Amino acid sequence: MKRMTEAQAASLDRELTDIAPRLGDERDGFLTRNREFDLLAGLDKLSAGYIRSQSESSHMTPTEVIGALVRKEMASAS
Repeated sequence: MKRMTEAQAASLDRELTDIAPRLGDERDGFLTRNREFDLLAGLDKLSAGYIRSQSESSHMTPTEVIGALVRKEMASAS
């Protein structure tokens, strides 16, 4: 088995120490999914369906999709 050099070991240490690893997608939980989609209950069916489909295709939460839409609208208005 090949041994790591000092530079490789330092690089790996820096990566593991300074960068928090992603343990999984925090949006995958049952309660998180239901809470996010309950936010869409006040919308009409067409808008809620659009946000759901954007959420699934872009791997974003519905809240993130709505935020992106708002930021896009604000940028185009200015």
